[in-house]
Amino acid sequence: MQVSYQHANPHNGRESHLLRFHDEIHNQTTCILVDSGSGVDIDDLLGEDEYLSAICLTHAHLDHYRTLGSNLRDEAPIYATPETTEAIKTRLDTDAEHADLDNPGDVEAAIEPITDWTTITSDVRIHPVPAGHAPGACGFVVRFADGDDHHHLLATGDFTTRRAAGYPGLGTDLSVDAVFLTAATNADFRDQLTGAVGTVLKRAAAGSTVLTTTSGSTGVHLAYLLVHVAQFADLTRPVTVAGRVATLWEAL
Repeated sequence: MQVSYQHANPHNGRESHLLRFHDEIHNQTTCILVDSGSGVDIDDLLGEDEYLSAICLTHAHLDHYRTLGSNLRDEAPIYATPETTEAIKTRLDTDAEHADLDNPGDVEAAIEPITDWTTITSDVRIHPVPAGHAPGACGFVVRFADGDDHHHLLATGDFTTRRAAGYPGLGTDLSVDAVFLTAATNADFRDQLTGAVGTVLKRAAAGSTVLTTTSGSTGVHLAYLLVHVAQFADLTRPVTVAGRVATLWEAL
């Protein structure tokens, strides 16, 4: 078994990659696209005799699924966690046109929530593992056979070892032989989020009505933190979520 890794959009986003598992005995290649961000064109990535076996979606941030609808090929399923599946369906139902997402109906029909080992081909299986970063985000442990031996890889997008809205961070004790990742991170994120929560709570404690604006999954994370910190501080103030954040809150 030959395994290869290829950036799917090295000049635009850099968060997506293609994994190939080539079985020399049967001369068959299993191709798995991990995320489908800006500039990804599966037709440019696949060779003449290759086909797409599956798409693994790590989380529901637009930069990781912007071209999902235009890269559906060969009846390949889209695998994601149940939470990411719900978040994607919510986006497709509410503002697919505004977000310039192609073929929303085809995406909704192709996406499959998984929580356990899932067979891609007879030699390749995947299993989602928590990745922090966003509610329901995951990496994928890929198990593949090489003769009588089996090996494990971890393919993930953005990740944190800390929790996100109560969802676990990426474990540091995973038993894998190699890690494929194209993660972007921000060293200031923790301080910025802590500062934002502190500002909201300070103004709420002073009796103000506080309006905050965020993206969908970030809004879920922020609301989760506000509720729990307010309870810890014995501050009884209502937290109201609206718009897509509210839809995601109920779905998750």
